[in-house]
Amino acid sequence: MKLKRSQISLFILISLIVLIAVSLVLYLRGVEEFEIDEYLDVPTEIAPVKTYIDECIKKSATEAAYIIGMQGGYNTLPEKFLELIFSKVPFYYFEGNKLMPSKKDIENEFAVSTNERLEACIDLSILESKGYKISLGNIETKIKINQNNVIARVNLPLTIEVGETVHEIKDFLYEVPIRLGHIYDVSEELIDKIVEEPYYIDLTFLLEQDLDISIIHQDECTDIYVILDNYSKTSDDYLFLFAAKIDEEYCKFDFGEAEIPEAVPGEFIENNPPVLDLINYSTAYVDEEFEYKVSAFDEDDDQIFFLDDSDLFDVHPLLGTIAFVPRTGQERLHKINITVVDIKGDIDSEWFYLEIK
Repeated sequence: MKLKRSQISLFILISLIVLIAVSLVLYLRGVEEFEIDEYLDVPTEIAPVKTYIDECIKKSATEAAYIIGMQGGYNTLPEKFLELIFSKVPFYYFEGNKLMPSKKDIENEFAVSTNERLEACIDLSILESKGYKISLGNIETKIKINQNNVIARVNLPLTIEVGETVHEIKDFLYEVPIRLGHIYDVSEELIDKIVEEPYYIDLTFLLEQDLDISIIHQDECTDIYVILDNYSKTSDDYLFLFAAKIDEEYCKFDFGEAEIPEAVPGEFIENNPPVLDLINYSTAYVDEEFEYKVSAFDEDDDQIFFLDDSDLFDVHPLLGTIAFVPRTGQERLHKINITVVDIKGDIDSEWFYLEIK
């Protein structure tokens, strides 16, 4: 089933909830060219070091995965993107031109994002306080996007001295359990359909996927595609966003001689804005990790996103988690604005009072 864009334009928002019709989903845990076994074993006396680095890699790669999803495969946005209140979304199609990044491009962006977060995560003083003497070389991350997972292979040269014994380790690997390869393939097929017929939206194709695909009608010519995957094995459903802008010749209203029906009173459904839960006054301490989780409720069960205005940390846009280590010089009472916004643009904000000692 195909609908003309002029028909779609009658609605502010189209939310397409996918009817899951797949009788068997094979979760392939193979990692293609990467071998995992060689990365597992280290001497017992340096196992805590490896555990600490593994946790940093997991945290960094998972955060990078969410950024890559929210920004359509990019860590650094391309020239053409759409700025929304909750994210910046790249155009995959713009007035006749296909601008979708290659899978290799996304792997590179993912690697850069992981590397940046990993460098910020690792604090050797934590390990040195436990009696290790450690030197760290240059960190290099390589990403491989598979259908059912993403493999982060990290070259992180460590020289570890324990007493008179010196150990060297460098190879680390983490599997991010998101179906990014599958999401990419569906996105590319969708964009190819737009390239072929810009004035149609193929609803049949959308409903046949084992992904929840929604279309937010931004304006007469611009749509935002929101892909939600609840098969990915993260702590929350995985989101992937991109935008498409059609030439005006295709998106303008053209009803010919047909009469445009008048709106029927009572048919418009008002959006209920999200509501932040109470944010408690909190205390954090220099050089000690601080963690907090912001939560909110949306009566319409819309997807929600969290934002902050702080230089201390970045609240996780989907999970609402805050995690950072205060540093010397930050000791004071901080007044931080926390905002929640739903997919339709309605917001709620609260002050977060955080005292650092």
